[in-house]
Amino acid sequence: MRIVVDPGHGGYDPGACNTTVGVEEKAVNLSIATALHRSLLWAGHASLMTRDGDRYVTLSDRVALAKAHRADAFISIHCNAAVNRQACGTEVWTDVGDTPADPLATEIGEAMQAALLWSPLRRDDRDADLDKEGRFYVLRMTRCPAVLVECGFISHDVEARRLAEMATVNATAGAISLGICRWAERLGKNT
Repeated sequence: MRIVVDPGHGGYDPGACNTTVGVEEKAVNLSIATALHRSLLWAGHASLMTRDGDRYVTLSDRVALAKAHRADAFISIHCNAAVNRQACGTEVWTDVGDTPADPLATEIGEAMQAALLWSPLRRDDRDADLDKEGRFYVLRMTRCPAVLVECGFISHDVEARRLAEMATVNATAGAISLGICRWAERLGKNT
C-alpha cells in the first residue's frame, strides 16, 4: 500500500511547546513520523513523508502530495496541548461522520491502546466510537482514508518527557504501524 506519513508543523511553525521540559511538537512529530516511515517500509509498504526535515509544508501541499502519489492512506502525526496541564492521553481523529478512515482509525487506536499503557486512549464521548471527529483540513481534503493521530499531550510534563524519549517514539510509531498493517490486511492489501 502507498502510505503518506505527515509530520505536523515544522520550520517556523513549532506547534505546541512545553518550555518547562524543553520539547517542541514539530520535533516530536518528525521523530515519530520518521520511525513510522521506516517501520512501514520494513513491512513492505510504499511510505512517503510530507517532510523529512525541519521545514514548513503548507496544508494544501501536504494534501497535494497524497493526491499526486495516489496514496491509499494519509497519516498525520501530531501532539496535543491543553490549558489544563493534567490532560493526557492519545487520540485518533477522522473527518466528521462515517468515513472510509473509520476502520483505519479503529485499528490504529486499538494498537496504541494496547502498546502505550502509560497513555490512555481518549475516545469520542458523543458517539462512543474510538475515533474523534473534526473538520481538520488534511482530513477533509485528502481523497484517501485520512487519520490524524495525537500521540500525547506536550502540555503534560510527564508525557512531554516521555515523548522526547526514543523508546516512546519507537513504541508509538510501532503501534501506529501495526494498526495500519492490520487495516491493510483486512482490505486484503498487504503491500
